[in-house]
Amino acid sequence: MTITRETITHLGALVLCDWCNEDWTSSDQSGGFIFGAKATCPNCAPGLEADAKRFNELDHIKARCPADMSFADWVREGRGPDAKVEVISATTFDELADAIFKGADK
Repeated sequence: MTITRETITHLGALVLCDWCNEDWTSSDQSGGFIFGAKATCPNCAPGLEADAKRFNELDHIKARCPADMSFADWVREGRGPDAKVEVISATTFDELADAIFKGADK
């Protein structure tokens, strides 16, 4: 298995949509929501919400960005100062699935 993991422990002000990976760091635009644990940007939100409604998954929308706050500021406020992410890379989809869902060795 060829699996690599990298933990990024200081995100700073960086804000990316967890669906489309667009950079929202400097944007003043409001909108979007948290779907499950994923930050959903204002561009992705309408389509994802339509799909969630169609599949009866609206309860996965956990919070919505207030109209008077930018999506970027809202995400930064929600994640707090100690936010981190783990990037997992694998050579095949099956290896990636094992690493994520079956807890393959680090």
